[in-house]
Amino acid sequence: MNEDMKERMKARFTTEEVSKIEKFLRGFSEDGEEVVATIFFYAKYRNKSADEVLTALTKIWDENWNYQHPDIRGDRRLPGKIGMRNRAALEDVCVAFNMQLPSEENKKPTSTQPFKVITWNSTYIFGAADEKGERDISRQEKPLEFNRGKILDLALGFDMTFQHTKTDVWETTPVIAIESIS
Repeated sequence: MNEDMKERMKARFTTEEVSKIEKFLRGFSEDGEEVVATIFFYAKYRNKSADEVLTALTKIWDENWNYQHPDIRGDRRLPGKIGMRNRAALEDVCVAFNMQLPSEENKKPTSTQPFKVITWNSTYIFGAADEKGERDISRQEKPLEFNRGKILDLALGFDMTFQHTKTDVWETTPVIAIESIS
């Protein structure tokens, strides 16, 4: 687990939970590690324990990941049967925890209505989109240096990308939830 991810884990989980999660994530590909970590963050956000997630993921490890090389273990972007198996296994976990499915499809928001995006370490609030797709944006934890722009990429389990000037782009940690604002 890279140091940045470990620091984010320490901020959200107990020392014991971080130790268990770190041990489990060893041997995953970079993409696999990130998506599995996102599942832990999402579960924590939904008040599920790290042990519940570990139980579900250990079953997948025994059935699928145990047989994969560490360079590809858990990578949902791989072509062919291995990538399909990884995607299906991760979707099974998402369904078990009533999570929205991480998807590379629909990476741009279709709604023009306000909503919020919860990432590993921040909550972003987006206003309604105008005819150009631009929105007001704020971050609850720490003010941003900008307050308006356009979402370029948004999908669960992936970094969100937001363009706040013609050339400057902001990228977040992986998205764990997208929620409507009423």
